[in-house]
Amino acid sequence: GTTARGYKNAVVTMSGPIMSGVRFFLADQYSYVRNNSARFIEPFSFDLLTQDEFGAPRKIGEPLVGPVQMLKNGSVNQNWNWNNTAQGNLLFDMAELANIPMKIRASGNYSFANSINGGNWPNLVNLFLKSDKMSRNDGSTAFGNLRLTHFLSQTTFYEVGLSYTKQWGRTYDN
Repeated sequence: GTTARGYKNAVVTMSGPIMSGVRFFLADQYSYVRNNSARFIEPFSFDLLTQDEFGAPRKIGEPLVGPVQMLKNGSVNQNWNWNNTAQGNLLFDMAELANIPMKIRASGNYSFANSINGGNWPNLVNLFLKSDKMSRNDGSTAFGNLRLTHFLSQTTFYEVGLSYTKQWGRTYDN
């Protein structure tokens, strides 16, 4: 489904046996928001605005680009957020497969997120003054794990694991 903000969310899961002694689980979540900072506002239009003393490289009193205007309940363009996460695992029960008191589990996760910077207050004013200069964020995270569990008795076991993770991202002009 969707809303006035353009919100979409979907989750899918699957699991079960592949064969005797081998099971899997997979899950995925997709989210998208077209208007990440929804505002219900009355229409406005301002012209002939000038720079004040707060935070810009312009001289005080210098005219700003205008007009600054918004339609009733207007949606701010270039204000989206999109992300996805997938994860899964695979379990080999060696007691069932080869009569060895051991379980081997492989698991992993991958996620990414993409969004536009400056789409929330107070950076929202950037959409009016320099909408063609908004920056974009892309980021991803990956994780993998291999774990061996050896059962010495009904009450004693030990585990050996190997994990890998990587996170990366970039910010660039849109």
